[in-house]
Amino acid sequence: MRRIGAVFRSYSKTPEGVDEVVDRAVKSARRAVQVSMLSRILFMVSAEQDCGQTAKRLSVAVADEGIRAVVMEARGDPNSTMLNTAARLLLDDETPYALFLSNKAIEFLTEDLISRMMNEMRAKVRVVGVRIEDLADVAEMPIQNTFALWHIPSLIIAGGFDSKIGVEEVAPIARIARRDGHSLLGWRRPVAMVVRPAEHTRLQIRISAEGRAHHAQVKSSKRERQEQEAARLGVSLEWVNRHIVII
Repeated sequence: MRRIGAVFRSYSKTPEGVDEVVDRAVKSARRAVQVSMLSRILFMVSAEQDCGQTAKRLSVAVADEGIRAVVMEARGDPNSTMLNTAARLLLDDETPYALFLSNKAIEFLTEDLISRMMNEMRAKVRVVGVRIEDLADVAEMPIQNTFALWHIPSLIIAGGFDSKIGVEEVAPIARIARRDGHSLLGWRRPVAMVVRPAEHTRLQIRISAEGRAHHAQVKSSKRERQEQEAARLGVSLEWVNRHIVII
């Protein structure tokens, strides 16, 4: 069974930003329905981070487009608890793979790329990311939920996402590597892969002041936060990256 659910995070801290957030989410939904391997589309709206208007507006907007998508307002950290909620919803619906992606990365979403990512989900590989050049200079670990495909049962066994500093990908990959990262003969083997998009594709950053400020803040501290998260688990980023293969 190779059903995949696409999970987006869509919310606006201010009422003034809702129009832009909804427009970008609808654009993402239009793109997602064109990818046949995606069987579910979820938009997760943070109850704590949102101004209280996005979920209702987005539900109406996707319905008006005739797109079957779930818009869910969820509590908890948007970088951990909320994503775990989405993963469990998909698994309960017999969808074992989750594609976590940002609306700003929607141009990466193609049938060919998803097919290539699924082809790498073999042996002990449990997560496949995409090389994003816009983030290559600020992230030490190359897999980020800006665009990453996860095997949900393996993610849940690894404890799901539990980062408190917004680099949720590090911990589950480290835990999966500890469990599955060596053969019976002691050889190190990859638990994660990174594929390159077929053509150079750029992130589509929100043009609003809120959107630009959020992206700048994330980029400015990404590498440091990844290192802190690895240290919390008692490993180094270098150790985690040994279990990731870039192809």
